[in-house]
Amino acid sequence: MSDKHSFLPLGAAVKVQDDDDVYVLISRAFMQSAEGEILTGYQAVIYPIGHGSQIPLQVVYGSEITEVLSTGYSDNREEGFVEQRLQELRERIELADEEDDAPEETDVQDEYGDVLTHEARLAEDPFYKFRK
Repeated sequence: MSDKHSFLPLGAAVKVQDDDDVYVLISRAFMQSAEGEILTGYQAVIYPIGHGSQIPLQVVYGSEITEVLSTGYSDNREEGFVEQRLQELRERIELADEEDDAPEETDVQDEYGDVLTHEARLAEDPFYKFRK
């Protein structure tokens, strides 16, 4: 999929690699790859069947889209929404990078002076990783 189709609006009709069906995008998510690239994933229904109890939603990744048959509907709200979600993702990535640079947690010892393992700390306090 080319860059101009990187973030498709809902309602877009697409073809995906190694599949003859047409899919209509009904939801989407933005995520980060291991290389730091921002990726898009969609939930889609098969056209013209749609979604039903016997027909599950399909997951389609932006990289699998080979052709955009119809771009769906987009307006200023759509563009603002996408930009907001991308900004939130960038902030989470930046925060995660800062946390990776933070010094390692000091070892916690029990009352006998033994260092507690991760499992032991979880048994004592399952939320210890969230406390700072």
